Amino acid sequence: MRRKRSVRRLLRSVAAGEEITIASSGVPVVCLVPVHTQKLMRKLGAYGDTIKIADDFDAPLLSAILDALEGLRRRRRKK
Repeated sequence: MRRKRSVRRLLRSVAAGEEITIASSGVPVVCLVPVHTQKLMRKLGAYGDTIKIADDFDAPLLSAILDALEGLRRRRRKK
C-alpha cells in the first residue's frame, strides 16, 4: 500500500511538469517525464509568397516522362 501512495505522488509531480529520475545504486535507470498531448497548431501562410506553383502543375505528363516514371522503356526508332 505504501508503494502505491509513493507512485501516485510521483505521478502527480510528473503531471505538474516535473521530470523525475529514478536511480539504482546511484546509477540513473528510469526518467519519468510528462507526456505532452497538446498538438502544435501550424501557422497557415508561413512561407508567404516564396513558394510558386505553376499554372500547369496538374497537367498530364508527356508520354515519355510518364513511361520513365513507371519504369517502362520506349523503343528507339531505327535510323
